[in-house]
Amino acid sequence: MTVERTELVVAPDNAADRITDVIDRAEESLWVVQPTVSDRSMPFVRSLLAAAERGVEVRLLLSSAWYVEEDNRRLARWLGEQAEREDLPLTVRLAEPDGAFDRIHAKGIIADDSVVLGSVNWSNNSIRDNREVAVILHGSEPAAYFREVYAADWTGESRSLPIGLVGAVALAAGFAVAFGRTIRFAPGR
Repeated sequence: MTVERTELVVAPDNAADRITDVIDRAEESLWVVQPTVSDRSMPFVRSLLAAAERGVEVRLLLSSAWYVEEDNRRLARWLGEQAEREDLPLTVRLAEPDGAFDRIHAKGIIADDSVVLGSVNWSNNSIRDNREVAVILHGSEPAAYFREVYAADWTGESRSLPIGLVGAVALAAGFAVAFGRTIRFAPGR
């Protein structure tokens, strides 16, 4: 699999701005997986709605685990109402893994030919107060692969990651955690 370019983003330094930028640049499709979204007024949710308003096909897959199910159903209902009222191409679903996995813990975005993977939750606390790490993979091959994985999760089918990709992402995340104290980013970069 060829990755054209990789970016490391870190919260609270530059992750919020870079992830928002990825969402804002989506032109065709924007597929998001998160365990939960804590605040529907946060920048990522606003950008998600703006993408749908631009005509981008938006999907949000949330966890159906017992400890977030009620909150996620409320958010799904609210976003569904926004989509229906404005006739937006936005769909929200709670995962029904049917034995393929136990619960959603992944945090990711597939926006056209960019993929964001990491520990960044869609909560203001995560992007402002926590040390979080994510990688942005640019390229059609990783985007196509993760679209396939996402589609399987969307329908509850089983799909696994190739070991080489898991290793590369784990290595990048491990490097960022191990050396995170020496990595510095200018705000908004």
